[in-house]
Amino acid sequence: MSEVALTVSAREKVGKSESRRLRREGLVPGVYYFHGKEAKHFAVDAKVLRGILASDSNVVDIKLGKGKALPSIIKEVQKDPISGRLLHIDFMGVNLDEKVVVEVPVHVVGTAAGAKAGGILQVLLRHLEVECLPLDIPDAIEVDVSALEINDSVNVSAIEAGEFTIITDADATIASVLPPRLEEEVEEEEVDEEAEPEVVGKGKKEGEEDGDEE
Repeated sequence: MSEVALTVSAREKVGKSESRRLRREGLVPGVYYFHGKEAKHFAVDAKVLRGILASDSNVVDIKLGKGKALPSIIKEVQKDPISGRLLHIDFMGVNLDEKVVVEVPVHVVGTAAGAKAGGILQVLLRHLEVECLPLDIPDAIEVDVSALEINDSVNVSAIEAGEFTIITDADATIASVLPPRLEEEVEEEEVDEEAEPEVVGKGKKEGEEDGDEE
C-alpha cells in the first residue's frame, strides 16, 4: 500500500471552544501520537482531509512545520452522525518496519446459492483484526459467499491471508445462510401480534354478556 502526504498546522490551544472555531473556518482539529512521545495537536483543511480518507493509502506522512514527515495510520475519525461533517481525527505514529495490529473491513461478495433458493444471508463479522507491516495493511478483505447453500457458513479460517496475519479467532463465523422458515416464523409472529387487539376487542363484547349473567 502506498503512502500519502498530509500537511497540517500546529495548534497550541485545545478545547471545545477552540475546536468549534476551527470547524467554522473549514478546518478539522486532530492529534498525532506515538508511544512514549508527547502528542502533537494540529488542524487540517477539511477538504484535503476528505481526499485523504477517500484514497487507497493506509499510511499517511504527517508534515508538521519544518520537521520530518511522521509516518502514521488513521486511528479514529469522528463525524457528525447527521450531517457527516468531520469533527476530529486521530493519527497513530508507526515505524514502517514494525508490524501493527489494526481492524480491516470485510467485504462480502457474490450472491449465496442458498439465498437464491430462498434462504437469508446473515453477515456476522464486519471487521477482522489483522497484524502486518503498515504498508501491507489491506483496504478490505473480500469474502466470497457464492458457494454457500442453506445452513452453510464461512469462518475466518477459510480466508487465505497474504501479507498479513489474521488475529481474529479462526472459528468465528463471518457469514451464514439461514433457512427461509425462520423468516416465515417471524412473519407469523408479527401477524399474531397485529391480530391481538382484535381478539381483545371481541373479548370485551363477550365480557358484557358474562356480566349480565352474573
